[in-house]
Amino acid sequence: MIKREFLLTYLFSLLLSLLCLTAVFGKRNSTEKAIYRDSSAPIERRVEDLLGRLTLQEKILQLGGNNNWNTPDNRRLGIAGFKMADGPAGVTIGRATCFPSPIALAATWDRDLNYRTAAALGAELRAKGRYVALGPTVNIVRDPRGGRSFESFGEDPYLSSQLGVAYVKGVQSKNVIATVKHFACNNQEDGRKTNNVLVNERTLREIYLPAFKACVQQGKCLSVMTAYNKVGHQYCSENWYLLNTILKDEWGFEGYVVSDWGACHSTVNSILAGLDVEKPKARYFGRPLREAVSRGKVQEKIIDRAVKRVLRAKFLAGVFDKRVKPTPKLVNTIEHQGLALEAARKSIVLLKNEGALLPLDRKKISSIYVGGSNANVAVIGGGGSSLVTPYYSVSALEGIRSAAGGDFQVLFSQARQRRASRGLSSQVRQAVSRADAVIVVVGTNSEIETEGRDRADLYLPRGQDEFVEEIVSINPNTIVVVVSGSAVLMNDWIDKVPAVIQCFFGGQEMGNAIADVLFGVQNPCGKLPITFPRWMKQLPPFTNLYEPPGEGPGYRFYDKYRQVPLFAFGHGLSYTTFDYKNLKIAPGNSTVEMDVTVTVDIHNSGKVAGSEVVQLYISDVRASVERPEKELKGFERVTLEGGETKTVTFTLDESAFAFYDIKAKMFVVEPGVFDILVGSSSSDIRIKGIVSKERGK
Repeated sequence: MIKREFLLTYLFSLLLSLLCLTAVFGKRNSTEKAIYRDSSAPIERRVEDLLGRLTLQEKILQLGGNNNWNTPDNRRLGIAGFKMADGPAGVTIGRATCFPSPIALAATWDRDLNYRTAAALGAELRAKGRYVALGPTVNIVRDPRGGRSFESFGEDPYLSSQLGVAYVKGVQSKNVIATVKHFACNNQEDGRKTNNVLVNERTLREIYLPAFKACVQQGKCLSVMTAYNKVGHQYCSENWYLLNTILKDEWGFEGYVVSDWGACHSTVNSILAGLDVEKPKARYFGRPLREAVSRGKVQEKIIDRAVKRVLRAKFLAGVFDKRVKPTPKLVNTIEHQGLALEAARKSIVLLKNEGALLPLDRKKISSIYVGGSNANVAVIGGGGSSLVTPYYSVSALEGIRSAAGGDFQVLFSQARQRRASRGLSSQVRQAVSRADAVIVVVGTNSEIETEGRDRADLYLPRGQDEFVEEIVSINPNTIVVVVSGSAVLMNDWIDKVPAVIQCFFGGQEMGNAIADVLFGVQNPCGKLPITFPRWMKQLPPFTNLYEPPGEGPGYRFYDKYRQVPLFAFGHGLSYTTFDYKNLKIAPGNSTVEMDVTVTVDIHNSGKVAGSEVVQLYISDVRASVERPEKELKGFERVTLEGGETKTVTFTLDESAFAFYDIKAKMFVVEPGVFDILVGSSSSDIRIKGIVSKERGK
């Protein structure tokens, strides 16, 4: 009897186990055959299918972080959580290739180079098992003292838009989500978490939003990060007008909105305003969000709306179809090292070259003296979340020594200007006086230019101005190399030195790039993406967060107030010269809706090959509202052999002539005459023409 009962119990348990296994495997099989796993199915069908399989708890877990860089995985349905990493100049988790900072990439004025650099960064991010890049930063440099100016593409909305789009497309070509940040008006670091930006609608639309709009509509970015600050008294993470009205409704953004780290301040207000993901952890989007749903403060359809955006981005990034697997051998490859060098070379700006001191003729040199605070240290980038840890880095001194080989002597000492009264030692003075040329490397570093704080001024720190002045008083053949992430003042010595080059934070190959420019291996071709002021008093008050309509930062500000900067936006010399001629505009008269084609011939009038960035500005001759004196609306890089001529073509659509009409709440083109200004910088217009716009019939 006991055996019979035992047998029946055993059989019942076995049957129950089989039923459970059948249920489990049946559910697994149904999941394996689900629409969301079918890579051939339309994205929206996959999103809807997967959304319908999620519980409320699982949905909410998609909307908040579980640590600094990730969001939770859903193992039941095979949904990978977000695996994020900074940053704009290279992957910041572990060691990686350190490319030039975005401000340096902006100095190349090269869309293709920005695309290729971003694609390499995306490839390394994937190789590290990550698929969300926290970049690019497309905030406008409103003031060069801004601590994160080096992370941006400069002061102009058109340049920032063009390079931002190239960056987004490059990153996302590697199945990596680009996160465009910081939306919006995040233009200074001091008080960044409490600043209340009071910006008029026209300035917002014409200056601070165009790069974001371009990255959304042209770049098809999959993520946008909100800023810490307030705009119009509302935190950006709960700003309905910015997130829902403009970003999602007007621009048609289909990706997800993520908060900057700790920039979420509420549950209900944020989720209703259009914030989709909270980082770094789900402080407001975890249990408080579940409670808000249970209490009827947030409808589940609002949760669904946010989750769909998250899932859509994951499908578009290939997370379900192309599993992210760490592949260390694809990080810091020979190709990426070469790309880092190319980008660093092309980012260097030749500011001054009196008497053609540069390039240095190595056949006429027996010794060079190298000095300065930044000579023997590789200042690869600015400080904060974007700082990359490279496998190697090259200082200016190392690059110069490598270039010298055994052909000439490179002298160096750690001498710095200690006090104006003490000056340099007799040994240093003697070495400087005997050298055929002196290279002084000055500038800032990642402690001075960094996330979290702004610079108080633009002066070179720690007695560097005095050091330059004393060096050039000893040896007139002095070349100053400025290494920085933004503008610095040079007025104390700029008229005393014959040659100056600007090297924005250039990444791991910075030293080799500097040497290549100094010795003519690379003909400099960079252009300034920001204006360099002559004096501090030329800058607007940093604490004034309001700008009147039609003004704008940078060269727009200098033009309006008739200020002459030290070096203008777009400035950059070459070892050759370029002539501009044969400007043609067609049609010369057109309706406001018609495109205008502008062509100009560029001739290399020198003997060596070189690249010129041809810049096109537009000026509204007579507008009903105050407009900038000129605005950048086109640029093209052209490379020419000595004596060669090429024709550069620009196509200007309706938007190139438009301004934002506050009353009409849209961009409009007024009939009238517009000057077409083509030149080598914003202050060096070589040739001009006019076009008339008439009202359409």
